[in-house]
Amino acid sequence: MALTVSCFNDIKCYNLTAGKSTPQFYEEAYKKKESLRYNKEYRQRIEILQDFEFPSTSSKVRVSPDGQFICAAGDYKPEIKVFDVQELGMKFSRHMDFEVVDFLFLGEDYKKMAVLGSDRTIELHAQYGKHHTVRVPKFGRSLCYDPHSCVLYSGGSSPDVYQLDLEQGQFSAPLPTSLEYVNQVICNPQLPLLACVGGDNGVVECWDVRAPKAASTLQCCYPDDDYTNTRGALCVDWAPNGLMCAVGTNSGVTRLFDVRSHRPLTERDQRNGYPIKQVRFHQPKMGSLLCASLDEKSVKIWDANKSANLLTTIESPEKLNDINFYHDSGLFFVALDRPRVGAYFIPHLGVAPKWCSYLDSMTEELEENQNEQMFDDFQFLTRDTLEQLGAEDLIGSSFLKPYLHGFFMEVKLFSKLKAASEPFAYEEYRKKKIQEKVAEKKKMRVTPRKPKVAVNTALHQKLANDQGEEAEDGAVLSEKSKRAAAKATELLEDARFRALFSNPDFEMEEQEMEETLPKSKKRKI
Repeated sequence: MALTVSCFNDIKCYNLTAGKSTPQFYEEAYKKKESLRYNKEYRQRIEILQDFEFPSTSSKVRVSPDGQFICAAGDYKPEIKVFDVQELGMKFSRHMDFEVVDFLFLGEDYKKMAVLGSDRTIELHAQYGKHHTVRVPKFGRSLCYDPHSCVLYSGGSSPDVYQLDLEQGQFSAPLPTSLEYVNQVICNPQLPLLACVGGDNGVVECWDVRAPKAASTLQCCYPDDDYTNTRGALCVDWAPNGLMCAVGTNSGVTRLFDVRSHRPLTERDQRNGYPIKQVRFHQPKMGSLLCASLDEKSVKIWDANKSANLLTTIESPEKLNDINFYHDSGLFFVALDRPRVGAYFIPHLGVAPKWCSYLDSMTEELEENQNEQMFDDFQFLTRDTLEQLGAEDLIGSSFLKPYLHGFFMEVKLFSKLKAASEPFAYEEYRKKKIQEKVAEKKKMRVTPRKPKVAVNTALHQKLANDQGEEAEDGAVLSEKSKRAAAKATELLEDARFRALFSNPDFEMEEQEMEETLPKSKKRKI
């Protein structure tokens, strides 16, 4: 299965869009004039949504409240694509006359949408297409919709937040914030509060949408944030319960606040110096509240509590722009500076959605086969071995994969380097084999036999001689010799005396042995 897996803190993250897309396979096959029928990589490809890509980059990605539609905006040419998860493909695409700064769903599905453009316009889209265009006084940066009052808020390069009443079809009086500019506006899901984040001082200002008037001001940046010269706040998000908010700063720090206190509950530093571009809360069905902070190089997912334990991190060589989770699942999407929109799946966060439930079985199968050797075609080498092979220059290249205190190298490349470093190794190996075969045919010495007994060897040898004594030159043995042979045979074959020649406790001294055995007399011829 063509799945790229990254593991951090024993939590695996599966990149579903790491390989080639289907159009890329077709293009390469057309150029090489080859069939894709027997292409193993093509047959094992994973494509959760067809045509889930743009010509160059993707900037924003959203999931509809009902979870049936996924919308993404990209460049270039600027366009918006809506995908139906039931059909696993694109439902429609609409080209724009401007770059899409932000967009959102006004209803439960795609039939009502608002798009904020870079030319100071807001386009309202319906099921049939563009419905109306409204021009805002200043360049906008963020959109927010309050379904209870049917008001669309727009914040941008001015301290005012513009209110577009969609029920009456006209602008209301803007909200005069104390900020120099507004980077993002977002409505509280439970309370009638509108959070406005922006300014060089890193302030989040909350407004009561019923009055409307400023309710409170939250200082999110501190003098200790010395990564950059500015200490501005860039993004904010409300927790599903409406009592917590996460604020991302320009210094790469994400702070978690409770609406009832001005002190942060906890904070998480990205430790790479890049500004936080987006923060998102995610509440799995089974598990604690999580927070995801995104900068242009990585995404960190951590517990939204006082401990702020880091669960996992996802890094990408491309620049990251936006992140959005699919409801009640471990699937999330990331907008990247590449044609394909990133799709990632973390089983630890939750199960896969119903429309791509096969991801659960695929990841379970990979977990069952995790004991298989992943580096069967690789050879592990240390730095000393690389010096012996003369391959120190390969460190840092794609030919070596760092692992523990050494590197992994392909077996074919290792064999070539070893053959080049030892040109006479085969001749020495051949001579050694020839000598071994000659030595097997010519055994120069006989292997010595081990003694039959370990204790009282002299006594055993004397009894064996008496037992096997025969007449010399045909002479008949005497009665005394026959009695000695019979006694020796009885002593050697009797099971009661076996320990006499095996147990060291029964070892006899030489003087005692001479007294025990009668001296044999030599017969005269």
